[in-house]
Amino acid sequence: MVGATAAVRRRRWRLFVPLLAGVLLLVGGGAAAGYYWTLDGRIRAGLQSDDVKQARRAVGAIVVLDRVGFCEALVARMHASDDWRIREACVYGLGKIAGRDKPVGTQPVDGSRWSTEIVTLLEDEANGYVRQAAWLTLARIDPQTFRDEAVGVETAQLPWDDLGIGQGWLQIKDRRGLERLFHWAIHGNDDQRQVACRAFEKALRPYLETAGRWPADYNPKQGDIWPAALVNELQRRTAGLDLVTIADNSIPYLENAAKVQRNVRRITGSREKIVDFLYGR
Repeated sequence: MVGATAAVRRRRWRLFVPLLAGVLLLVGGGAAAGYYWTLDGRIRAGLQSDDVKQARRAVGAIVVLDRVGFCEALVARMHASDDWRIREACVYGLGKIAGRDKPVGTQPVDGSRWSTEIVTLLEDEANGYVRQAAWLTLARIDPQTFRDEAVGVETAQLPWDDLGIGQGWLQIKDRRGLERLFHWAIHGNDDQRQVACRAFEKALRPYLETAGRWPADYNPKQGDIWPAALVNELQRRTAGLDLVTIADNSIPYLENAAKVQRNVRRITGSREKIVDFLYGR
């Protein structure tokens, strides 16, 4: 009798364990799905906010989480917002998640479907800072359309367009962007100089380091305005530099380094950014 009771208990336990596992899986999956949709809902609400800080947080979350499904929402907000800072953030976000220069391992997007939206923005946008960001984003998402639009544009009286087109050419590894950026890195106002130096930091410095031409004694912080002496030295060091060949040869190494950097950023930064977005720390 005791043996029979023990056998019954074992059979009951064998039935109970899968049932418990199924319940836990269902509850856990539901919680995960709920968190996902809650987060996406908060991002959408933040993107529609007229508060610049909230909207920028939403764009930052979209970029960090690589939410490619938000491209349409970014474009709609880009056209609808009356605040140039929100429009610029949306343009930037679209370039990051729909650009062809996305890091390996992220979800690919056909950015060319959004290029007409950027061209339309360039036809109507009055703010120079947004315009320069739009040119760069156009180069990222659709290089051919960028070439078609940029060639022949008279920018002598449009400094921000000249700066944006210079960034775009450099983005697609075309040397004609360098001279424009060297000019604005020295002769622009503080905002224009900062944008030019940021372009050098992101799109030129890696290739100079690969080629052994970066000044070893200078390590500027992101956002720094570089001294004219450094810009002139970089102009000298890039003379005759074949950006395309260097880029093609260095891509595997840069991608491996980028993977390590992304993993570190995910560990140390992504959680804080999401918490900051959700709870406004």
